[in-house]
Amino acid sequence: RNAKGDVVGALVGVIDLARPNFMSQLLAAHYGDTGAYWLLANPWHMVVTASESGQALRTIAPASADPGWDRILAGASGAFSLTDLSNTPTLAAAAQIPQADWSLVVLLPEAEAFAPVRNLMHFVLSVTAVLALAVLVISTWLIRRQLAPVARASAALAQQKARGHTLTPLPPGQHDEIGQLIDSFNALLTLYQSR
Repeated sequence: RNAKGDVVGALVGVIDLARPNFMSQLLAAHYGDTGAYWLLANPWHMVVTASESGQALRTIAPASADPGWDRILAGASGAFSLTDLSNTPTLAAAAQIPQADWSLVVLLPEAEAFAPVRNLMHFVLSVTAVLALAVLVISTWLIRRQLAPVARASAALAQQKARGHTLTPLPPGQHDEIGQLIDSFNALLTLYQSR
């Protein structure tokens, strides 16, 4: 500006984002397997440069198409759930660069972000199914083992009835409640026969 305050010159700088620059190292990296970094120009709703090829100089969806993008482009920082430019549900974290009115955004598709949770759920369901099957098999075996003396006693009574024989003592059971019942029945039968 001159003494009168009129503009007499301007200094302009240009950055060729296609050439290696201060962002190259950051944008060469990926977040996770399919995540990406995007540098956005907030006033123009534009991707300045990105770690994904083909995303640079693309325009972000118009206002209100996705509230997450609207908040980022309005200057908000933090975590967001939004839809990326290829309509993939995505988790995003944004940080503002106030001097340039830019935003640095890290994007990670929800499918990749929640894959460990889905894998854990599948693992837990598989283990639960295997354990339920094991419990079923063991329970069936235990119940049959516990009720085997009752089945033998029932078969012996049916056999005695079919032959028309007088009652004879039942085969002894184990030393549990069913065994005590069979022993009591045999004692009662002996007492009955002795009269």
